Amino acid sequence: MTHVGRLGMGVKAGFRDQGIGKALLKAALERGFRQGLERVELEVFRSNGSAVHLYEATGFSAKE
Repeated sequence: MTHVGRLGMGVKAGFRDQGIGKALLKAALERGFRQGLERVELEVFRSNGSAVHLYEATGFSAKE
């Protein structure tokens, strides 16, 4: 489990839909892989459509 990390993120309501979440996620993934992460898994509530869309657009796929 030495190659496992945990990240929680969110964008405040007045700042959404500006690409901030995408930039945060991209930066976190890039840094994580540079520091040795080999795989990234995430959890999101299906009801959080904005987050689901962001993750799918970034290349994550649903596993139910």
